[in-house]
Amino acid sequence: MGAAGKPHVVLVPGPVQGHIKTLLKLAKLLHIK
Repeated sequence: MGAAGKPHVVLVPGPVQGHIKTLLKLAKLLHIK
């Protein structure tokens, strides 16, 4: 296994509806970096 490329992150939302929007914002921020 080589470490060539970007690291991968898996984000799993909680059961609360409000957490999904926050999680998507975090995912977008992580994707930009």
